[in-house]
Amino acid sequence: MTPGRVRSSTRPTSRSLTVIKLGGELLEEKRRMRSLVRSLVQVSKDGPVILIHGGGREIDAEISRLGITKQTVDGLRITNAATLDAVVCVLAGRVNTRLVSEIIAAGGSAVGLTGVDGGIVKV
Repeated sequence: MTPGRVRSSTRPTSRSLTVIKLGGELLEEKRRMRSLVRSLVQVSKDGPVILIHGGGREIDAEISRLGITKQTVDGLRITNAATLDAVVCVLAGRVNTRLVSEIIAAGGSAVGLTGVDGGIVKV
């Protein structure tokens, strides 16, 4: 996928739900994020969009700043309590807020949620 472009393998029908998963690297650079957000706002005109985003590099930087050693097994992060606090801080507090702000600035409508909001995910 070209950074900043959103493509779907099928054209959504009017008002159909679109779910998009983004890697956090697409949201790190302001110019890339703005381009991506413009595409997302266009897609949302066809129906509601659920956007699931990452933020791995920002999480890595935060846990390093906090002196927490990153632990992985087969490339997957092992998330202990201290790491989970950092993950929530980065994803819910920084990345999500920044993304929602950009969507609204681009004329879209957005609400930022975490997996635990409304009991979506049990932790």
